[in-house]
Amino acid sequence: MRLLEITSIQRGCVYDGHGVRTTIFLKGCPFSCPWCCNPETQKGSGDFFVDNGRCLRLTGISSPLCDGCERNGGQRPLSSCPVGVCTPTTLTAMDVRKLAQEVLQDKSLFISSGGGITLSGGEPLLQAKELIPFLDIIRQEGVSIAMETTLYDKGMDRVKLLLPFIDEWIVDLKLQKENYREDYLGIMRRNLEILRASAKDICFRLVYVESLKVDEALTALASLEVNTLELIKCHGLSQSKYQKLGMDFKDYTPSEEAYQKFLEALNANNIKTTQLSV
Repeated sequence: MRLLEITSIQRGCVYDGHGVRTTIFLKGCPFSCPWCCNPETQKGSGDFFVDNGRCLRLTGISSPLCDGCERNGGQRPLSSCPVGVCTPTTLTAMDVRKLAQEVLQDKSLFISSGGGITLSGGEPLLQAKELIPFLDIIRQEGVSIAMETTLYDKGMDRVKLLLPFIDEWIVDLKLQKENYREDYLGIMRRNLEILRASAKDICFRLVYVESLKVDEALTALASLEVNTLELIKCHGLSQSKYQKLGMDFKDYTPSEEAYQKFLEALNANNIKTTQLSV
């Protein structure tokens, strides 16, 4: 039985590929972007969201529900809190057939809207082998499959493994200095060559933060032969997630002036840009 580590399943998505889609967020990522909207996907299984606002003890309420809790000097771990102070970031590891049944409830909507299933994360490539049986079921149902990915696969094995199943590749570019890796552009060029040779539908995305310099970005985009781009202005809407995970949070939201200058530079260099408000 193949199991997948999933943080959430979100229906009715319109920014994760063509048409209306159901997006599956998977655990694990080779990057740790400090502005990540889904920081719960970065760690392995076993971590929790901790919502202290739900803690009866901290709000001054005395209840027998709190008897034995570690916060009251007992032995019961906070992860077993009966009022939901702790919520696991990973859904119960899902069997691929159960997951397929779950997402295919919206099959008629996918077909009528030209949508389908989108794999996101985190980085879906990290669970490539485990995904194959699930993707095979979805493919047999005639439903489109998209993947949002960093495409950072050093050996190219995972990209090649998933290539027959993925109709649309949404490539999340990591050009910010916070993500600098010496081998990044070389790996990306090799993997993009594979996708382009197979005539796959490829969409590029980039999160803008002010550390991203125009000249460096333009050089990298030219190296990767990117001439269309979905641009996302970084935001701090995920701050509460960081707090509940006990992770440090820094707001990378750029100024509107800097964002507009970057956008204008892209357009001036014939890079067709679509702004995403997500």
